[in-house]
Amino acid sequence: MPRPHKIKEPTVTYNLNMPVKMKEQLSAIAFSQSKNLGLSISIADIIRGRMKEYLEDRKHFLKK
Repeated sequence: MPRPHKIKEPTVTYNLNMPVKMKEQLSAIAFSQSKNLGLSISIADIIRGRMKEYLEDRKHFLKK
C-alpha cells in the first residue's frame, strides 16, 4: 500500500546525514507521538515541523 500524501503542495526529496544517536532519539519521539496521537508520525514529520517553525521565526526576525 502506498504512503499517504501528507504534503499538499509540490515537494522535493533531500537526503540528510545525521548521527545515529540523533536518529534514534527522533525515532523514539516519533513512536511516542504516534502512540499518543493515534496516527502515524514519522521522523520526517518532526523535522519538517521544526524547519517550518525555524523559517517562520526567521521571517519575523528579519522584519525587525
